[in-house]
Amino acid sequence: MAESFELVGIDKHFGRLLANLCTGESEAVFLAAALTSMATRAGHACLDLSLWASMVVTADDRNSYRCPELGEWLEELAECAAVGSGADVTPLVLEDDRLYLRRYWEYENDVMRFVLDRSRESLAGVPRAAVEIFNRLFPDSARECDWQRVAALAVFLRPFVVITGGPGTGKTTTVVRIIALLLECSENGDDLKIALTAPTGKAVMRLQGVMAALKEGLSCPDKVKEKIPARVSTLHRLLGPRKDSPFFVHDENNRLPFDLVVVDEASMVDLPLMAKLLRALRPEAKLVLLGDRNQLASVEPGAVLGDICRRELLPKFSAGFTEAAAKITNAKNLVTGGDGQADSLVELQVSHRFGERSGIGIVGRAINRGAADGALQILRDEGYPDVAWRDIGSEGELRRELAARFGRRSPGWFGVEKPEEAVGALGETQVLCAVRQGPFGANRVNRYIEEILAGKWEVTPEAAAYQGRPLMVVDNNYEVNLFNGDTGLVLKDPESGGVFHAFFPTGGGEVRRIPLALLPEHETAYAMTIHKSQGSEFDEVVVILPDHQSAVLSRELLYTALTRARQRVEVWGRGDIFNDTVEAETRRHGGLRDKLLAGLSP
Repeated sequence: MAESFELVGIDKHFGRLLANLCTGESEAVFLAAALTSMATRAGHACLDLSLWASMVVTADDRNSYRCPELGEWLEELAECAAVGSGADVTPLVLEDDRLYLRRYWEYENDVMRFVLDRSRESLAGVPRAAVEIFNRLFPDSARECDWQRVAALAVFLRPFVVITGGPGTGKTTTVVRIIALLLECSENGDDLKIALTAPTGKAVMRLQGVMAALKEGLSCPDKVKEKIPARVSTLHRLLGPRKDSPFFVHDENNRLPFDLVVVDEASMVDLPLMAKLLRALRPEAKLVLLGDRNQLASVEPGAVLGDICRRELLPKFSAGFTEAAAKITNAKNLVTGGDGQADSLVELQVSHRFGERSGIGIVGRAINRGAADGALQILRDEGYPDVAWRDIGSEGELRRELAARFGRRSPGWFGVEKPEEAVGALGETQVLCAVRQGPFGANRVNRYIEEILAGKWEVTPEAAAYQGRPLMVVDNNYEVNLFNGDTGLVLKDPESGGVFHAFFPTGGGEVRRIPLALLPEHETAYAMTIHKSQGSEFDEVVVILPDHQSAVLSRELLYTALTRARQRVEVWGRGDIFNDTVEAETRRHGGLRDKLLAGLSP
């Protein structure tokens, strides 16, 4: 069944524009083009015509339109000069029952070709000297299969690898050891150029701090540790943004100068950005993607990581890879029957943060399975101290619960004098809302919390500056090096006579101060949406569900919220809304998954 979305002005304008290119200003073409515009805004790579055929579509002007039967629709589209098969340059591309804006069809095929081409490259051998280094950096464990060792072998052997896994499975630990392995094994280690990158500034800061801490404990020479990059950049900065342009400095005509590129939080990378990164890689460069395949996809169109990490490929490997893994990693009983694509996918399966008796771990796994009743039962079970459920069904109940919580315990940065210590407390507790608007949305919850704290601290609701105001940047600004999703605090600056500045973490336990006048667009952040929390971790998380079902609610959204917590989670809401959310699985329409499954380039 088609999703419930509304055609707005830009969709209708695009539809009429393309319909005018066809004989008779076809209504069928108008609807197809308008719906394709709408689908792209909703995060889909294309419009699945089969889902919309014969459906009634509403618009923001209260008009309604009935889509043609599928066969009739496809015939009319095939006769329109604005629609092609991809061989000729046309605004729309029709491929089977999928209709694409041309650039998204090109993005999807670029990603597909990259994955297939890199997966077809033959396995290289592992020199004996490399095996000795491998065993030193990845000591053999008592487990039947040490997935971190398998992932390291995959990166050593393959030009493209995805390392996926839930929180605490050691994705970053694995990759820092892999970098040391490649550096130490490389004949030109002094010249090996490595780039570490992530989609958001927040994810960059987290990765930078974790990498700096992890590399000190590596079992390798100091000269190897020194070569591990200390700097992490956003993907946009890596590619080189051009002012007021969607294009980057680095592309297929000006490749990135790196031998290895590692992308953290890859689930957040949308289809256009991933395609542009792949175009900019040198043919001989290795690419490693790190991410949790069960998390939310990017806000923009596409679900690249999820499409690549197809369930039927995990865990499954080719006979050649299985043989190499048995000899080098001592991995036993790896499932065979896979191909080069399967060899490029490794899922880390042991969580060092959430064990078998962890409530967060159990609830997270239940959510991924769609087991709503089991997840809610654990949340309500007092035998699991790291999770809790609060029945909240009305705005009044929500305000009372917030008043009890924040009246009893203020955020940890209030009353702290040193900016470094205050900013450090940002990672202690965070309220996450499923929606932005409405009584249960992040905007209203921020107002509620400010009103509660105003009775205890010098908090002025909605003021641009008061001591302890948490803020989140919602726009990118390369001049001050602040990016969408970065969080900080407004504090009186002791070095400037108590003048208010915004303080942001640097990733190394220090802070930097930014004059308020130089801040990009930002908002108060006692509460933030779950989408905005991606790439972050907090000691404790409070998740607030709305009092009604919404199109944004899904098991991926809930799992992402839950796994932002390192120690404890509370979920506030109604049981029926929780159950509906767990049962709702996000679907991003596109052809990448099917094309990779077919294994054929166009």
